[in-house]
Amino acid sequence: MLRIDTARAACLILALGLAALLPAAAQQTDAETALATAYQAMQAASEKEDWQAVQAQAQALLAAYPQVEEGKITPDQRYMAGMAHYWLMGLTFDVAASCPGLSDERREFAQAMADTVLQRPSIYVISHGEKFDIQDHLVPGKITVFDFYSEYCPPCLAFAPVLEGLAEGRGDLVLVKVDINRPGHRGIDWESPVARQYDLEGIPYMRIYDAEGKMTADGTQARRLLLQWSQEMQQQ
Repeated sequence: MLRIDTARAACLILALGLAALLPAAAQQTDAETALATAYQAMQAASEKEDWQAVQAQAQALLAAYPQVEEGKITPDQRYMAGMAHYWLMGLTFDVAASCPGLSDERREFAQAMADTVLQRPSIYVISHGEKFDIQDHLVPGKITVFDFYSEYCPPCLAFAPVLEGLAEGRGDLVLVKVDINRPGHRGIDWESPVARQYDLEGIPYMRIYDAEGKMTADGTQARRLLLQWSQEMQQQ
């Protein structure tokens, strides 16, 4: 009769049980690592305003999240999943706001939600004398006003409150102030790269782009239109 060593048999059974658990444990660890890695990449991309990367990492995070066992999900991991949903919500609303056929009421709500999530200011300064591409600063679904100015230009400073009042008072308008002066230059910097890029002969010079990214007015026409909008807003 074959005699079985009880202790050895018990060890063998335990070893087989642990071996069966190893793949599941490895899968759990991989999911947790993927989730944490995607979250870090998502947040880093959001700081750079690389929204395409934010979307990709948010989707990767949410793909990894269900692989973590329900009973082992930590509060931090739930927070990470929430942030992924948060960014995707803002990006989805941003696309919806620029889609034709959406009612004005829904477009306004979608744009407000997108602006809140993506933390878009209604007024910001760019260039500081360097060249830039206007297309990179158009805000889908909103009127974008570009104000080319210099701190050494009295008319620019005088007109600034009109523009800033519009940007602060109208939710459908963003003001992009283009500083044409290179750092350290005193006086109006007519020879700066951005001044040459746009052939500036006088400032303040403005351009207005509609919600679809089409230029609708520039120069004197833009200035008159902005003054008209300011007066209409004050009369409301």
